[in-house]
Amino acid sequence: MKKYRILYTINDLGIGGAQRQLADLIFGLLRIGNYSICVINLNFNNKFEIQRELLNHGIQIITFTPKFRGDPRIIW
Repeated sequence: MKKYRILYTINDLGIGGAQRQLADLIFGLLRIGNYSICVINLNFNNKFEIQRELLNHGIQIITFTPKFRGDPRIIW
């Protein structure tokens, strides 16, 4: 069976509506199986509460630290 790869980019992983929805979506996909999931945390607000929860479930997270808010170099 084919394994699907998902990459999701988000501005931070603090406690918030979009972050909670992302975590719930990931946990639902993990129950189904056949997904390789990676989250890119742009870390604009230096918040990590949901990140800890995702790491505890084995989700790969790549964290970038911008030099200033809105730093366009973070995309590259």
